[in-house]
Amino acid sequence: MIFLIIIASLLLTLLNIYLVIKIWQFRTKMAVIAYELVNYESNLKSQLPKTTQILNQQQAKIKYDRQEYQLVKQKWQKIRQYLILLSWLYRISRKYL
Repeated sequence: MIFLIIIASLLLTLLNIYLVIKIWQFRTKMAVIAYELVNYESNLKSQLPKTTQILNQQQAKIKYDRQEYQLVKQKWQKIRQYLILLSWLYRISRKYL
C-alpha cells in the first residue's frame, strides 16, 4: 500500500515538474514578446513625427497639383473654344467665299 502511495506521489511530483518547466518556457516567451513590443512601440513613437511631417508635405503638394490641374483645365477649355471658333469661321468663310 505504501508502495502505491510513493508511486502516486512521484507521479504527481513529475507532473508538477513538467508543469513548472512549461510555465517557465511560457514566461520566457512572454518576456521576449514584451521586449519586442516595447522596442516596436519606441520605434513607432520615434517615426510618428516624421510620418506626420511627410503627410503634411504630401497634402500641400496635392493641393498645389490640384490648383495646377485646374489652371491647365481652364487653359485647355480656352484652346478648345478657340479651335471651335476657328473651325466655325473656316466653315463660314468656305460657304460664302
